[in-house]
Formats: sequence, C-alpha cells, structure tokens
Amino acid sequence: MKMKKAEITNTHGETKASLKRAISKYSEVKKAEIKITVVMLCMEGYGSNEIAQMLCIHKDTASKYVKLFNEGGLDKLLDYKTSPGRKPRLTEQEKEMLHEALLSTPLDMNCGESVNRTTTELQTFIKNEFNKELCTAAILKMLKNMGYSFTRPTYVLAKASKKNS
Repeated sequence: MKMKKAEITNTHGETKASLKRAISKYSEVKKAEIKITVVMLCMEGYGSNEIAQMLCIHKDTASKYVKLFNEGGLDKLLDYKTSPGRKPRLTEQEKEMLHEALLSTPLDMNCGESVNRTTTELQTFIKNEFNKELCTAAILKMLKNMGYSFTRPTYVLAKASKKNS
C-alpha cells in the first residue's frame, strides 16, 4: 500500500520568504527551525520520507509537523504546552515561615547549636515544624530558588588568634 504524500493544503498566508523570516523570529523556541524547515521543504514538493532523511528526523514527525501547519499555521505548529510539573513539597506559606526562621539563629529555630546553618539542621526544622521530610538536594534547590546561596564557612577566629599572638 502506497502512503499518501505529505502536502501543504492551507498556507495560511505564509510564503517561503515569510517562513525564512519566521526561523529567525522564533530562534528562541526549541525545535522551531526544524519545524519550519519541514514546512518549507514540503512547500517545495518534498515528501515526508525525503524530508525525514534530509533532517534526520522520523517520517511520522515530519508528517505531524505538516499536519499541524495545515490545521492552524505557524501558531499551531509552534504552540508548546508545558506540563505543570510536580507540586512543591512546601506550600508558599510554609516557605515564608522558613524564610522568617532563616533570619533567626539556629538556636532559636531549635534545630542546632552551631553558628552556621547546615542542610541537616534545616531538615530537622522542616520535619519539626511542617512534618515533612526533604532530602538535602531538595533543600539546597529550594533555597537557591528562594534567593539564598551556599557558602562554606571560613575560619576567621583562627586567623584572628594568630594576629594577637
């Protein structure tokens, strides 16, 4: 059984020249260049098998791009729906409480006696306050997203004592 050749049935007012301009316009959109190139090659009369070989993509992908363009033009071809992702472990209210707690000392937080905060101490605080368990990597990532940065403590006291001797 011979497959039907992919063809542009509705140009939506697009020409090869306007598609070339669109490639530079949508340069920040992932895979936009390949999608628009598929449509341009199809306008020139190439089939989906030939286009797939030229661009090193699957023939079904090339056919899908042509179908999307025929249905809704560039808008539908370049429409990206992102997944919502996983829900954060801590709510915004809990993050705000954590932020306020980070402004106090670890002794006030009831999670350690050291001067420097560690992720282990924060794990203890989160477990005690919110009854939720987070791994160290999750805590570091969350703090980075909240605007905090990780630094290693320096031994200022040891340097100061050498000067006094």
